[in-house]
Amino acid sequence: MEHVTTVLIADGADDFCTALTAALQHADGFQVVGTANDGEQAIRMVEERKPDVLVLDLMLSKKDGISVLKAVSGMERRPITLATSVFVTQYVSAAAANLGVRYLMLKPCDMTALVERLEEIRGGDGQKAPEKRRPDKTSIESMVTGIIHEIGVPAHIKGYQYLREAIIIAVNDMDVINAITKVLYP
Repeated sequence: MEHVTTVLIADGADDFCTALTAALQHADGFQVVGTANDGEQAIRMVEERKPDVLVLDLMLSKKDGISVLKAVSGMERRPITLATSVFVTQYVSAAAANLGVRYLMLKPCDMTALVERLEEIRGGDGQKAPEKRRPDKTSIESMVTGIIHEIGVPAHIKGYQYLREAIIIAVNDMDVINAITKVLYP
């Protein structure tokens, strides 16, 4: 019997929740166990329903997505998290990565692509979400790669690897931003 990956959607936009729920109903191996419209409700539902995956908008009311991630990180069983947002700064992406976010998608996003990312982060084979994940180098690299792809920078252009590596260095050490010509360029 195939394991069904349970998903909790935390997003203030009802149309997003409805569209993602419909997309996941058509995908194999996913079951939406609830939707939360604010950060407090999201924390409560993660505790109660213990989903395998959390799709979390970082711009929630009452408690923002970073606050939700901090609360969830202290739980005995953490869900794998895919974050979405209409606006992302370096600080937000670094904070999300440090709190265990596996992937960050800019909104508006294509639901088919979002479901594909969910399939990738759960392992694609229906395996259960691992307990207590900590961000590692690979998750930061995949998040940066995903963001670069989302904004439309093709991987084959000259300078792509340089840009990707520079962003990863800056995420890992924010002080580099103040010394771009001395640290990143040479």
